[in-house]
Amino acid sequence: MIVGSGFDARAYRIPGAERAQIFEIDTPGTIEGKRTRIEAWLGRLPPHLSTVAMDFKREDLDAALSRTDFRRWAPQCSSGRA
Repeated sequence: MIVGSGFDARAYRIPGAERAQIFEIDTPGTIEGKRTRIEAWLGRLPPHLSTVAMDFKREDLDAALSRTDFRRWAPQCSSGRA
């Protein structure tokens, strides 16, 4: 999970990132702008990536994530291997 992801490219450049489900969370305008650029660059968002538009002033993280398939208690991979 990358909160306030901006135009960070970690989900695209770190080897092995495609083996994890990554959630990028930011404001609606930032998410839309990044999504547009990524789709122009790659043709589509990678399947391991979910974008979450959130109004940080009016919404909490749990509410934003409830609109996704994020599972809070899913096993985490700390070794870099899925």
